[in-house]
Amino acid sequence: MREITIGIDIGGTNTKFGLVDKEGNVISQGSISTAKHEEFRDFFKELAGALRKSLNELGSDYKLLGIGVGAANGNYYKGTIERATNLKWKGIIPLADMFREEFDLPAIITNDANAAAVGEMVYGAAKKMKDFIVITLGTGLGSGFVANGMLLNGKHGIAGELGHTSVNPRPDDIAIAGNAAAWKRTSRLPESNGPFTSSSPITWNPASCAASASTT
Repeated sequence: MREITIGIDIGGTNTKFGLVDKEGNVISQGSISTAKHEEFRDFFKELAGALRKSLNELGSDYKLLGIGVGAANGNYYKGTIERATNLKWKGIIPLADMFREEFDLPAIITNDANAAAVGEMVYGAAKKMKDFIVITLGTGLGSGFVANGMLLNGKHGIAGELGHTSVNPRPDDIAIAGNAAAWKRTSRLPESNGPFTSSSPITWNPASCAASASTT
């Protein structure tokens, strides 16, 4: 029986998910809209339904081991999403507990950029590298730091957030990051509003990155 995990990337616009094996191969994948749901419970219900549909389509030759989620302001220690500025739902969301209750499986939540860093270290361009930074671009800007082969989580699981660094002070801006001059504002995709641009495609797969976070 082939062992797999579910990897989920919750972005401000869309949520992507994949069923991934230990080698990082994405067996199945899909997405739902994040932004259309005003209530988190409605979002979670649609996501859980989409995951079950993908699992049922695989058949009985696969064994699901657990779930890994990357999300803005994901607290690795508590399994929560906490006051994410690029999501509609405010406050603290106990997402790991919700997944454990729904699927009766282990579930891990972490900051999405940290999940990307682990994914690159295990499966991607950072294999055999001990010191590197991963920068993620989407509705916001995130970053994951690895030093001496160890992911830097910090006290609250969001260490090294470059998106909150001031680079272009303009008081007329409305900040996504709570800081009008932040990278997270000036580099917002798809339309750039400042000096930071990207001409190269983003090649990392968020689903496999989140899945790798659940198995390391």
